[in-house]
Amino acid sequence: VDGVIKGEWMNCWDEEKLKNRPVIIEDIWCLKTKAKYSAKHKKDLGKIFGKRRVKKEYPDLHEIFAFHVPHFSKASVLCRQFKKLEGLELTKAMCLES
Repeated sequence: VDGVIKGEWMNCWDEEKLKNRPVIIEDIWCLKTKAKYSAKHKKDLGKIFGKRRVKKEYPDLHEIFAFHVPHFSKASVLCRQFKKLEGLELTKAMCLES
């Protein structure tokens, strides 16, 4: 955004920093998710405690963290996301000048 990327914009746990970042970040950056516990860890806990007790001991077992990052895994993912934006216009492309 305007040639600047600040690391604090990626912090999804601090509400104060989320208020200070540009609103457009959620539209133009890639949404990533990360589970709090891995699938193997969940399975092991289920074997140790059983399904009912795991729900009591770990109420946040299936919690997922969601955050936005300023990079995309492939160019097609970037293009797909930017096609969804209304009023977006290409003003300059360095690779098309030659």
